[in-house]
Amino acid sequence: MDSTVSSDTDCAVLYGNGLSPGPSCTSTYWVTAVNVWGDESASTNWATINTATCFATRTSATGGTEGNTPPPLPTKTLLEGSYPNPFNPTCVIRYALSADAQVSLKVFNVFGQEVITLVDEFQPASFRSVTFDARTLASGVYFYRLRAGNFVDVKKMVFTK
Repeated sequence: MDSTVSSDTDCAVLYGNGLSPGPSCTSTYWVTAVNVWGDESASTNWATINTATCFATRTSATGGTEGNTPPPLPTKTLLEGSYPNPFNPTCVIRYALSADAQVSLKVFNVFGQEVITLVDEFQPASFRSVTFDARTLASGVYFYRLRAGNFVDVKKMVFTK
């Protein structure tokens, strides 16, 4: 992160890697977006942000972020595609829970036989990810199913050795 801030008012000061906004103003920053999964996008060129309409975060000494507002909860329950797909030997399965629910995430082979249960517990509303390690399995097509409350979805993934 660049250590300077260009601002049209004297309402934002950058302290090392941390941002301290004033009450409401428009300032110019070097921006890197991070989604709820923690994936970081490429940085932008200088961008203008109205600090009254967004919450500021600052990087802590441990590398995490601290903000004045907690991250948003998902608005709907969903199961994302595994990444990468095809994969060898591990992939990440991401899902979002819009409400607290009993969650089951299972992997099945092409014959419908359960291969492994990745999750079987009550979980609060949140964004989640699970790493699936297929080192002990044969190459091929597998399906993973998420059940959370009344929500059920199945997706396909391909394991190649």
